[in-house]
Amino acid sequence: VQWENQSAKKPTIVFLAHSGLEDRSYTSSWKPTIELLCRQNVLFVLTGYNHEETIKDTKVLESWGVTILVPPTLNPFCGLRPFLDPARDPNDLIYSNCSFVVAKGGNL
Repeated sequence: VQWENQSAKKPTIVFLAHSGLEDRSYTSSWKPTIELLCRQNVLFVLTGYNHEETIKDTKVLESWGVTILVPPTLNPFCGLRPFLDPARDPNDLIYSNCSFVVAKGGNL
């Protein structure tokens, strides 16, 4: 995210598909981007592979002081084909963009 120091216009909305924000190995690397989006008051949509993941992502955003506009919601347009991820519980099916949360600004 480099528009802050350049003359480019800020985006109207940013889409963070399957960010993995709730995964501790990614959380700290996402924080500078989320902080910038909040400073610039940019609307963003974050999706998860399942609803539980999006709820966890939302808890991270809330802990950072991000304003949640639309709480975790099942996506009626999510992928219809379920996937198994070998790194997950074998009963945990995942779907493309299964669930989403909408956020903007906040007190970061």
